[in-house]
Amino acid sequence: MLERPNPIFNKPVDPSEDTAQNKKANKGIAGGETFDKMLFSSLAPIKPEETTVTGIVDRIINQNIQAEARKPADAFDGIIKVVFKHEGHRLVKNDGGKGASRFGILESTARQYGYKGDIKNISQAEVEGIYRKMWEKSGAASLPYPLSLVHFDTYVNSPGAAKKLLEKSGGDIDTYLQLREKRYRRLAELRPERYGKYLKGWTNRINSLRASVNEHRMIASVLNAPPNPAFKIESKDA
Repeated sequence: MLERPNPIFNKPVDPSEDTAQNKKANKGIAGGETFDKMLFSSLAPIKPEETTVTGIVDRIINQNIQAEARKPADAFDGIIKVVFKHEGHRLVKNDGGKGASRFGILESTARQYGYKGDIKNISQAEVEGIYRKMWEKSGAASLPYPLSLVHFDTYVNSPGAAKKLLEKSGGDIDTYLQLREKRYRRLAELRPERYGKYLKGWTNRINSLRASVNEHRMIASVLNAPPNPAFKIESKDA
C-alpha cells in the first residue's frame, strides 16, 4: 500500500503534507505542486466517491452529456440550424415544379411573408426571419423537443402535410416519421417524372431526423438513469 495516497485513486492530497521528494517529482508534471489543484479544479466540487478513477471518468462523461443535452431557451435557435443543413443555400430554379427557391423557401412563400426582392438575392438572415414567422404559425413552438424539430422540418417542406401528419400520428414521433416517409414514397411512385429525383434526398432527411431523435433519447436515458451502485467510497485500507 502506498504511504502517500494517489490523488486519482483516492482523494486529493493536502499540498502541505507533501514531502520534499514528492514536491520535486511533481515539478516535472504540469507545473509542480499546483498539479493537484489543476487536476481537480475542472471537476470541483468533488465528492469522496468521485475521486476514484471510475468516479472521475464517469463524472466527466456525465458533464459532457449534460452539456449536449442543454437546449437553448428558444428551441428555434437550434432547430433552424438543422433546417438550414437539410435545405442548403443554393438557388433552385424550379423546386418541385412550384417555382424558384433558396434556403428551402419558395419565392411564392417569401412573397407571402413580405419579401419583395428576387429570391436569388435573399439573404440567410431574411430567410431566418421568414422561418421564425413560420415557426410560430406551425404550432411547433408549443410542442416538446424533439417533436418540435420533426414537425417544423415537415412544415417547412409542406405546411398542409405537416398539419395532417401531426394529427394522424397523435404526436408520436416514430409514427409521424413513418407517415412522412410513406408520403414521400407515394409521391415518387405516383409522379416519378416530378418527384422521383427527390426521393433519395427526402429519405436522407428522414434518417437525419431519426438520428437526432435517437440521440436525444439516448442522452435523456443516461441523465434519468439511477445511480450506479458500483460507485462506492473506497477505504484508505483497501
